[in-house]
Amino acid sequence: MALVELKLQDIYKSVFYQAGLPVPVLMADAVNKLFRSNPISPTETQAYDTGKPALSKLKIALDNQELNFALPPILSLQGNINIIETAIAGLDGTIKEITSLQDYNINIKGFLSATGNVEVIDDTSGLRFFLKKPEFPERELRQLRAFFEAKKAVEVIESELLSFFNIKKMVFKTLSFSELEGYKGVVPFEAEAVSDKDYILIIE
Repeated sequence: MALVELKLQDIYKSVFYQAGLPVPVLMADAVNKLFRSNPISPTETQAYDTGKPALSKLKIALDNQELNFALPPILSLQGNINIIETAIAGLDGTIKEITSLQDYNINIKGFLSATGNVEVIDDTSGLRFFLKKPEFPERELRQLRAFFEAKKAVEVIESELLSFFNIKKMVFKTLSFSELEGYKGVVPFEAEAVSDKDYILIIE
């Protein structure tokens, strides 16, 4: 049975990116190349020089049900601080009172594929992804929808970017799907979420 190679950078560009925007790179691929014994060419380190978005692993869970994205998605993060600004007569500018850090806004762009239907090959050109068969990811699609409709926080089991900001839970706000021409076994999706954490309230 022939494998169908998925050129991740190309399909991300066709679904999510407009002309002129940087094409994402595979973070694991770029890291692997840095540790190879072969000399590193300028193009191999371009990801670090141009600020391109990176594809990286993500695994989430809800009620002991895990969802692992075999095709690494792109995550972006935005944080804001709550500031109270007070204008004082005769004073240029404002008095600023920093009150708290808001939840982080998380954007996820990725592709769903059936569990076990993706084969990863690491050769001299880096990590390459292949579909074993044109199987529609029905189970994964239903699972992601269930995570969204649960109306409660999901656990972040694995994510290099989110763990750096100590984000262990997040709540979905929006979820959208589209189709990818020529790839029955891949379903593009985009999600917006906010970070969440557990709090202990003491009522006296």
